Amino acid sequence: MPAAPRYSAAAVASLVLGILGCIPLITSMLAIVFGIAGLRATGSPHVQGRGLAIAGLVLGCIGVLGWGGGGAGVWGVWVHTHPERALAEQFINNLSQGNITAASAQCTNNVSKKQLTDAAAKLQGWGPLFPARATQAGFNFNNGSETGNVSGQIILQNGPPHTFVMGTVKQQGQWKVDSFNF
Repeated sequence: MPAAPRYSAAAVASLVLGILGCIPLITSMLAIVFGIAGLRATGSPHVQGRGLAIAGLVLGCIGVLGWGGGGAGVWGVWVHTHPERALAEQFINNLSQGNITAASAQCTNNVSKKQLTDAAAKLQGWGPLFPARATQAGFNFNNGSETGNVSGQIILQNGPPHTFVMGTVKQQGQWKVDSFNF
């Protein structure tokens, strides 16, 4: 009596890993590897699971494309917002050092000298601080102009951190601070 056909373990593993593609990239790549192994194993008449292997392979490919595309998108935004984040960090550092002239050069006409002077006094009143770190940034295209927002934390050497939020606008190819709040 011939042996009953059995399912390919690689085909089953491929399908399961394809479904679990929620772990970035790793399970999707393993689903592809096991899917290929499952397809090879199901070439034998005594091994079943060709459909499982194909399903796992397809899900694995979708997962790799999805995670790769998402990762590339996040990386692209991070690179594109680098000038905004650098502006915000330098702007806060200029204010904390009382360099109103340098901070003013980084602003649009919407920011007054009084706002800068008051902000510098506030920052200096908090005491020594570490360089500011911008942790989030975004940008928008509105009616031909590029605007954005940057936020992060001001870490003090002796005290609790403070959050900052800035509105930015691109003027003549350079980012400028359009509004800010600590």
